[in-house]
Amino acid sequence: MKILNLDPADLSPNPWNPNIVDPINQGKLKESLLVDGIQKPILVRTLKDGKVQIIDGQHRVAAAIEIGLKTIPCADVGDIPDGKAKKITLIANNRYGEDDADLMAALLGDEDLCDMKELLATLPYEESQLESYFEHINLNDELADVDDLDDDLDLGIEQNSAPRTHQVLRFKVSMEDSVQLGELITSTRHEQGFTGSDDLTNSGDALVYILLNSGKLVGDSE
Repeated sequence: MKILNLDPADLSPNPWNPNIVDPINQGKLKESLLVDGIQKPILVRTLKDGKVQIIDGQHRVAAAIEIGLKTIPCADVGDIPDGKAKKITLIANNRYGEDDADLMAALLGDEDLCDMKELLATLPYEESQLESYFEHINLNDELADVDDLDDDLDLGIEQNSAPRTHQVLRFKVSMEDSVQLGELITSTRHEQGFTGSDDLTNSGDALVYILLNSGKLVGDSE
């Protein structure tokens, strides 16, 4: 396997990759590359016609092109057969394990990592997912919620502060609808200037704006 620095614009996507990233997480991926760079080489193979085809890392390549990177690290496995390349793609898109809740909570709360705002901006997590890692933690013999852990998480929430003003909603939509919804929310955020809060709040404000203007939601009468 050779490590090469290649122009991302010269890399060819493969036609079989089933992995889809919604526009919001693609934006987080771009932000991650700007903040931390590419931490894992793009996996590629060199075809007989000389083209370099992506096996794993297609979304990172797209993000690298969008932010203007001229070279990115690539690991070239050579001219391997289609079947082996497809198997590697499947392996790369999945994990063999799952996160231990205690260890994950300790990692997220490590002051050497980064603050929660950066995690939400650069990693494919939602605030509700991060909160879920702390639901089982016992403080003073009671289950604590994420508000009680602001010192560790740097969420900027003060103890004994005013009641929470926002609620995280969780729902599922089809992949096709998620792409369209994500694009609509992203465009509305930019067009209407919903940029002053965190990523989730900005997206929620955009969704409420869309519903208000469609007549599907009744706004505050005051």
